[in-house]
Amino acid sequence: MTRSNSNGPLVPSGGATGPRTVEDKGNPKFNATTHGIFCGVVVLKGESRSECESVLNGLRDALQPQGTLEEILVDKLAMILWRHRRLILAERGQFLKNKSEFEKQQQVAAERMEASLGPASKKGLVESISNPFILKRCLQWLTTLRDRIQEDGDESASNKDYAILTTIYGVATLDLPHETLLNTYASWLERVSHERGLHEDREVGLGSYKHVPNKDISDKKVLRAMEAEIHRLKQFKKSQRPDQIEQGRQEVLRLSMNEGSGLELLVRYETSLERAFDRTLAQLERVQRIRLGQPVPPRLEIGLNH
Repeated sequence: MTRSNSNGPLVPSGGATGPRTVEDKGNPKFNATTHGIFCGVVVLKGESRSECESVLNGLRDALQPQGTLEEILVDKLAMILWRHRRLILAERGQFLKNKSEFEKQQQVAAERMEASLGPASKKGLVESISNPFILKRCLQWLTTLRDRIQEDGDESASNKDYAILTTIYGVATLDLPHETLLNTYASWLERVSHERGLHEDREVGLGSYKHVPNKDISDKKVLRAMEAEIHRLKQFKKSQRPDQIEQGRQEVLRLSMNEGSGLELLVRYETSLERAFDRTLAQLERVQRIRLGQPVPPRLEIGLNH
């Protein structure tokens, strides 16, 4: 039995439930774009309507829904998947936020350590170069000193720069039996100061350096020592990078798993979405089995004890 449609050809009196022409049957987007329950509602500002419809079309093509109820259930599956996609983006944003928080903690620790050290400190920043911000600071200082020596030679020798080196290495380095960048610089500064005829109190700590191994030391030797130290720290940076990445990842995960953290809430939401997807898919399968006259398995009810 048919009825007349003033806007087109005759259609079944029961109403159309799918594509009617060869062209429509060959177009998998036909049903999705005519069913308005899903994409017009859940797509937020800034999200792609076409990507949302692509998810819906893919499910419709795979599950072949017939009738309003099956179409609505497939729409619901697409809605859950779209929300899951949004969840993944939110999870990435939360992880980056926690990563930024961890890096901020490292930076604050580096700034506090630098502020606590002075020219007469026994220990220096170099003992804590596992902190990437401290390592970066040390390399910046050494590179600046190297460039200054290259440009000005003996004229660049100063108590101020010596104080910076003691902040990096600590005055205890001066007592080491082997030659270090700090005692090499101290010997050079001692020699240059005598040549300038200066007799300073050396409040920066040079006066505590009792033994000057080589008063004829040149700026070239200081440069070589400084280049070697810069190279050592850069190599240390390369060798430590995988460990720092893993340490950072572990710390970010620790921050993420804290009670009440944003990522923990997202994980709970993900579990909820997965359960909703499984329930909806089971409902669709039951409805399709009934339509096809196939046996319907009993529902499996699982109770969770808290």
